[in-house]
Amino acid sequence: MTTVLDGLGMGQHVSPFENADTFLQLPGDTPELMALRRMTMPTAHLNVAGFTIRTGYDWLLEAQRHPAPHDLWRDHGMVYENECTCIFSDTNVGKSILAVQIGIDIARHNTLNVLYVDYELSERQFAARYTDDNGQMMDMPDNFFRAQMCDTISSDDLDQDAVERVIEAIKQTAADVVIIDNITWLSCQTEQGDVAGMLMMRLSEIKRRGKLTIIVIAHTPKRPAAQPITLNDIGGSKKIANFMDSVIAMGRSTQGEDVRYIKHLKGRNSIIKFGGDNVMVCRMTKDDGYVHLVPTGTSNERQHLRHNEPVDVEQLRQLKAQGMTLRDIADRIGLSKSRIQQLLAGL
Repeated sequence: MTTVLDGLGMGQHVSPFENADTFLQLPGDTPELMALRRMTMPTAHLNVAGFTIRTGYDWLLEAQRHPAPHDLWRDHGMVYENECTCIFSDTNVGKSILAVQIGIDIARHNTLNVLYVDYELSERQFAARYTDDNGQMMDMPDNFFRAQMCDTISSDDLDQDAVERVIEAIKQTAADVVIIDNITWLSCQTEQGDVAGMLMMRLSEIKRRGKLTIIVIAHTPKRPAAQPITLNDIGGSKKIANFMDSVIAMGRSTQGEDVRYIKHLKGRNSIIKFGGDNVMVCRMTKDDGYVHLVPTGTSNERQHLRHNEPVDVEQLRQLKAQGMTLRDIADRIGLSKSRIQQLLAGL
């Protein structure tokens, strides 16, 4: 029994769960029989103030009744169904190309409708990426949809009800997966923490109520090419990253104009496979009218960073003063541990 407060603040002893008595031990019960009875009987719960409350054990039982979230993008462990994922990079690195590629892969290999909301490209620009030099168009799956804003929509109208327009497009296409390119078009004020937080809450609510998978594209402001990419590099408020289930960064490599690397910065459903010491290396190519990224292996992120830029000595002093280790400073700056040690010795 549990003591709770009634509306007048008076304490009363009540059982908070609807079926709590059914989980009491019965004569002759063994631990195995009790576990079996828990598995086969309705989960006891309490609905109050918009919350569903169960014991921790009952939540584990409830989770077992539902299939594990499906990894939608080639078992890379970065895009799971019913999650919000963010893909970000600097300008002209290829984040939109990667987003379309992920959308097409999901549409081809899953019985899911994918809606790509494209605020960036015109129809001619989009077609140029997916048509070869002979005018042969790429064969796209029928369950991959692309939405483009009508010319009659003004920027003022777009900023006021952009999310509602996306919701309507989701309904009309019966989309299971929606990709938004990019998030700044949903609100021009994402740099403000409160605005970004409210926007992300709206997206999370849409995901939860519609059982959707949402992928949003974001940008990163100008950043030192010698430093590893971190969550702090997402353009706008850090609240964007806080609300995301998964965050994927895309970087330009110094190993070639067509070389990119993909780094998984945040994930809630699996162990991160492609962290800083094992980024996914890709080559940008166009085959049969299809611009896409071809994985070529993995490597340490440091191998793709530019190291000939002058080191910010003041930044080194600050990181050392914060008590960071040589390894942590090396990862932050994008230099080797021995090089950091040499620089610190000269301060």
